[in-house]
Amino acid sequence: MPTRRYGRTTVTLPDLDNDPYLGVITSPPRPGSTVTEFRYTDQDLRDLDLTEADLRNGILHNITAQRTTRTSGSAPSRSPPATSAHSN
Repeated sequence: MPTRRYGRTTVTLPDLDNDPYLGVITSPPRPGSTVTEFRYTDQDLRDLDLTEADLRNGILHNITAQRTTRTSGSAPSRSPPATSAHSN
């Protein structure tokens, strides 16, 4: 399994890219739903609402959204549209 280092912390990542048990989902997870062992990729969305969504053992890849909403509790948190992402 691949590892990444963030400061003094080393994280071991699961090898989900080659996992034959991941099912492809074609629509975003509904607020309040639980989704396990999934692959959701290459989507361009107007709104991605993950309010109280429980996402486990899956891959979100190449997803763009004009607006996102995610909460874990009673206070919603909103983020502005992403303009670009860079990794170092």
